[in-house]
Amino acid sequence: MSKQEKLIEGTGKYLIPNYGRLPVAMARGAGSRIWDADGKEYIDFFPGFGAGGVGGHCHPMIVKAIRKQASTLLSCGNLFTKAQ
Repeated sequence: MSKQEKLIEGTGKYLIPNYGRLPVAMARGAGSRIWDADGKEYIDFFPGFGAGGVGGHCHPMIVKAIRKQASTLLSCGNLFTKAQ
């Protein structure tokens, strides 16, 4: 069983199946490219729900901003307004 197949099996075992998933386990990304757990490369045409559509995967400016924010306040929930 490949690394990817093991990850997908674990996902099915431990996560709620509230929506369908593609049978691919993504491991890393850079710019417009992503790689699965077995090393296969893809061009990512889906900007996702976060910063991926702004500068691609792992854009240095976005990584820097996330690191800065994570060292200050990572999350405070939706009931509060986050101070800048």
